[in-house]
Amino acid sequence: MDSPTQPTGRSAHSKDRSLSSGGPGSSPQNQQQSDQQKQSVEATIAHIEQVKLMILGMDQRLETREAEIGANIKRAQGESSRFEDMRKQVLMSTTNS
Repeated sequence: MDSPTQPTGRSAHSKDRSLSSGGPGSSPQNQQQSDQQKQSVEATIAHIEQVKLMILGMDQRLETREAEIGANIKRAQGESSRFEDMRKQVLMSTTNS
C-alpha cells in the first residue's frame, strides 16, 4: 500500500541515496553538492586522524614524563633517607660529646 508521501513505493532513503550517489537523473548542482560533501567528509576524516595522532603523541610524552618523575622520586627518597641517617649521626655525635 502506497502512502501519499511515497507514491512510487520506494522508501525516502532509497530516493535520497539515488540522488546523492549521482544517479542517472542527477543534475550538475546535485553532483557538485555530492562532491563537496565527499570532500568535507574526507577533510573531517583527515582532521580526526591528525587529532588521533596528536593524542597518541601526548600520551607517549606523558608516559615518558611519568617514568622520569618516578625515577626522580625514587632518587629523592634515597637521598632523603641518606640525609636522615646523616642527621641522626650528627645528633648522636653532638649528644655524646
